[in-house]
Amino acid sequence: MSPNSTRIPGTSLQLCGLTQRFNTKKVRERIVECCNETTIYDRLFRERLAERPYTTDDARDFIQWAAAGWSSHRYYVFIVNGPDGLPCASCDLKTATRIDDEIGYWRSQRVAGSMTMIVRQMLLVASKNGFSGFHARVARDNLGSIAVLERLDFVLSDRHDVNGRLVFTRRARESQST
Repeated sequence: MSPNSTRIPGTSLQLCGLTQRFNTKKVRERIVECCNETTIYDRLFRERLAERPYTTDDARDFIQWAAAGWSSHRYYVFIVNGPDGLPCASCDLKTATRIDDEIGYWRSQRVAGSMTMIVRQMLLVASKNGFSGFHARVARDNLGSIAVLERLDFVLSDRHDVNGRLVFTRRARESQST
């Protein structure tokens, strides 16, 4: 898979593989802004960071970790750049088995209403690169994320993760535009 950028149809957003070329001060600052937004921070970072704010060091580490995934082909992190060329969302393939890979995502309030299109584009890129199945783990109270998955034809699985999160699954369909 290549980290090349692709336009997300119907938007002014670009899906790009998050590599070291994005490790700039402006990009790190925007990632910090996004990750400290209440919804993203509460869901992803409050517990992990022991309630300290997400910092530019965290953003630098995130970019370096993402770049390592691309170079090792073990996982793939995408950043979504807005019209200003700066990040406003992220989505990833947390694994690279190409059979049943976990996805994850977050988006800034700057681009509310765009997550379905963003994830759809990532799934299309993944499907074109041989990925054939996907799953996502979602907190039971994350109705927005559940709605995104349902719009993308994910179905609730009978399995749950160790934290009681719901697991949704989906098979890739080559003939559909995802």
